[in-house]
Amino acid sequence: MSRPAKTEILIIDDSPENLKLLHGFLSSKGYEVRTALNGALGIQSARTKSPDLILLDINMPEIDGLEVCRRLKKDTELKEIPVIFISALDETLDVVNALKTGGADYITKPFKIEEVEARIETHLKIRNLQIEVQKYNQHLQSLVDERTVQLREANRKLQSLDKLKSDFLGMISHELRTPLNGVLGISELLLMNNEDSSLENAYHKSRRRIERLVDQVGTLSRVETEQSIESYQLTSYRSLWDGALKLIEPDNRASLSDSPPDFPESIEVDCCPDLLTQAIATFIRVSILVAKEPSVKVQHRAEENRVITTFELSQLFSNEAELHDFFEIESIVRQSTPAEKLGIDPIVAAKVVSSLDGKVYFTNTEPFSLILEIKTANG
Repeated sequence: MSRPAKTEILIIDDSPENLKLLHGFLSSKGYEVRTALNGALGIQSARTKSPDLILLDINMPEIDGLEVCRRLKKDTELKEIPVIFISALDETLDVVNALKTGGADYITKPFKIEEVEARIETHLKIRNLQIEVQKYNQHLQSLVDERTVQLREANRKLQSLDKLKSDFLGMISHELRTPLNGVLGISELLLMNNEDSSLENAYHKSRRRIERLVDQVGTLSRVETEQSIESYQLTSYRSLWDGALKLIEPDNRASLSDSPPDFPESIEVDCCPDLLTQAIATFIRVSILVAKEPSVKVQHRAEENRVITTFELSQLFSNEAELHDFFEIESIVRQSTPAEKLGIDPIVAAKVVSSLDGKVYFTNTEPFSLILEIKTANG
């Protein structure tokens, strides 16, 4: 069986007869063979040009085979080369010592030449497979590194776009407010001599809606800019809920049948307190507006690493499939309910909760409910 010209075997043995025998046989099998008569010459030969495999005699003067193997295994360039020991020693302890130094295999003298060939074949195949695995791992690592660079660049671009969007929202909110105040002021002057109360009512309703929309855009900008880890602080959910209730108009607050949270003050959320408080207040308003009954029952509970607030509704005002996008900007269902008057507040509120690994959704299982789930810092 012929062998690739680059498959080299180094034989280190102080016996010229053994060297001659092994050299002749392995050369006839197509291997390139180098020989060394002692350990020092063998190490020098290996360092000059790395062989693919080493046949190493144990009993040699000055530097024996075990020490040669130890030195080879300490060399980063040579440590992966398979070493097959050849020796007249066949005691178990000698075999163990040979393998402990890093030897791949052990052949005792007098050896059978066919056995030597079989052992060499086996360990060359193993070594070639190891090299292929290393190359494949290097290839995979290069793909991972390349993908990591691409993801970092994509993330950088996304952050840049997010900042641009936030800056744009903030600019729109600011730039609209000044001319809007002028338009509203002039409109009020024009209405001073108007006796049509319906026109005046329509004006004030539109004014409140426009001002609310500008405020909502400003809030959305804050969500983009303040929902960063630097703005977070641990806040008890109980205090967040109490703060949200204070934002609810007295008439609407009377519609709530609120059971105080039955979990300790120590249940905390890592969040921007102001934004999350406003978001919770928005969900309270949504539940009141879409409820069929004049009273909305509210319950709180803590489970594992989340706190759950349930707003019980008498019935769903649409099927669950249509309610799936209730908190999306393009939701037709939301726009057809009394919650439409809240503008984009529900969208902003849902975005705040989502940024905290939470979620808000409707369920069609009785009791029909609006569910708010927020991740806690206590899980």
